[in-house]
Parts: sequence; structure tokens; C-alpha cells
Amino acid sequence: MNMMLVDSQSITIIVIASVIFVLGLACLIYKIAKHIKRNKTGVEVIDDTRYTTTDKTQKEDGSVNVSVNTSDLMLVQDKDYIVSKDGELKPGKYTILSTQEGLATVSLRIGHYVRTYKHGSSIVFVEGEKVTPVSTSVILR
Repeated sequence: MNMMLVDSQSITIIVIASVIFVLGLACLIYKIAKHIKRNKTGVEVIDDTRYTTTDKTQKEDGSVNVSVNTSDLMLVQDKDYIVSKDGELKPGKYTILSTQEGLATVSLRIGHYVRTYKHGSSIVFVEGEKVTPVSTSVILR
């Protein structure tokens, strides 16, 4: 009888380990399939928002490549943003990106002055500045 108890415990442990292994294998297959799909399409959907899988700001021919990553900040046209440590737009260095294919420049109002920036150019925002996209919405990376 003691021998049967050890055998049933061993079988239980083997069954539990097998179930955990199968679940782990299923998760691994799901992750690989998702990675292959993301690389094939170049797009990843997170919380119903589409993000690109590349950081390239220009295509091979030099034209504008519109790409949005999860860490990017989208500034809506004609909406004012105040640079603040606690706000949506934090002080620091950003890369300005256009939100439209073929639009190589964007206009931003910083303070009282409007200036045109090339797609892919860098900018530094300081605490308290008021930033407003004028010509189109802008992506800050």
C-alpha cells in the first residue's frame, strides 16, 4: 500500500509537470507566430493602436517614412502643449517627425514664434515653453 502511494504521487508530479510544459510550449509558439507576423507586416497593434516596428525616419529613396513607436508622443495640430516635468510633454531632446507621407517639413509654434522644421530634425524643449503644431500633427520621438 505504501508503494502505491509513492507511485500515485509520482504520477501526479509527472502530470503537473507535463501540463506546465505544454502550456509553456503553447506560449512560446504564440510569441513566435506573433513575432513573425509583426516582422512580415511591419505593424504591431497594442491596445487598439497601430505601431510600426521600425525606427527609420526616411525610406531608401530619402522620402519621409511615417512611423509611430510605443514611446513616441503625438502632438495634435492646433492644440497647445506646455512643457512640464509633470505634464504630457516633458523637458528634453526630441526628434520631430511628420505624420504625413510626402510632407518633409512641419511648422511648430514655440512661444510666440512659428518655425519650420525638417522631418527627422532634433529639438530641445525647456520647462514652461508653450508648443503648438501649426501645419499638421507631429510625432516626437
